[in-house]
Amino acid sequence: MDERALLAKIAEAPDDDAPRLVFADHLADAGDPRGELTHVQCALAKGPGSRALRARERELLPEAEARWHAALGLPRGARVALRRGMVEHVTLPPTGWEKTVAKLGAVPLRGVTFHGGETEDAVRLFGDERLARFSELGFLEVPFGRHGLAACAASPHLAGLRSLRLGKNGIGAAGATTLFASKVVPALDHLAIEDNGLHSDGMEALARRPWLKTVRRLELHRVNA
Repeated sequence: MDERALLAKIAEAPDDDAPRLVFADHLADAGDPRGELTHVQCALAKGPGSRALRARERELLPEAEARWHAALGLPRGARVALRRGMVEHVTLPPTGWEKTVAKLGAVPLRGVTFHGGETEDAVRLFGDERLARFSELGFLEVPFGRHGLAACAASPHLAGLRSLRLGKNGIGAAGATTLFASKVVPALDHLAIEDNGLHSDGMEALARRPWLKTVRRLELHRVNA
């Protein structure tokens, strides 16, 4: 079977399990653990699953992630997140991220998490029109600073964003007010903020926003750190 054709079918219908399971059978026939993992994760995606099924997922994940990493030619330090057997999210440094993402054209990539960097990286990223293709973004240990926050709030490339994760960006209470008043956050289904020093003022700024009731999943971790 032509793997490229199988992957193209998955890309055409990323929410459909059927083409993923066809590809999974192809992999399993070749003794590739990614095949079994796809079956396991597709089953788990339909419900909580059994303890045995979740244990099997944990057993298969390290080798499956390594196989995808090698198959896609990803650089050292890039980390993949597998959902229903396929690479749907990748974590990598901001520098040179474009080359890494270009290698992921064959998989149904939904998002990127940028890990590490400087304020200049945040400003540059929020101005990059290539972000518009993603529905999920994360920024971990990328210091926004005043200019980064302004770039985030004004970015025209985040209109399709549905999930945003922020961690250790130095947002603070004042920055939270700017962020929560922007056009970016109200469209989100999922917002996660951790280690960003929101404190009481930042939390009050969040509580005052009328869009808060429409966020399906809100995660706040160590908001005073």
